[in-house]
Amino acid sequence: MSSLDLFPIKSRLAEVPAPPWGEFCESGDWWIQQCDAEWSPIGESICNSGTEDMTCAVATFIEHAPTDMQALIAEVERLRALLDDRARTAALLERIGG
Repeated sequence: MSSLDLFPIKSRLAEVPAPPWGEFCESGDWWIQQCDAEWSPIGESICNSGTEDMTCAVATFIEHAPTDMQALIAEVERLRALLDDRARTAALLERIGG
């Protein structure tokens, strides 16, 4: 089993506007935009439906992508640390004859 390299994922995540992101719809067009603490859009839109076929589900998926990725990365790192701890414990037990 090959190990997942988190560095490129973290790098891509660092290049996008910081969450929170919100989804907004006006006249049938959906767009994703960075939000302030009151969930009001700020800055320029991150993406919009324009001529694409962006549905509410797609907009919601994109909106949550940064926070979902942060949570997934944190979980992978937590599990890797747990595996490392178990490997160190097993090695220690092996050395002491346990």
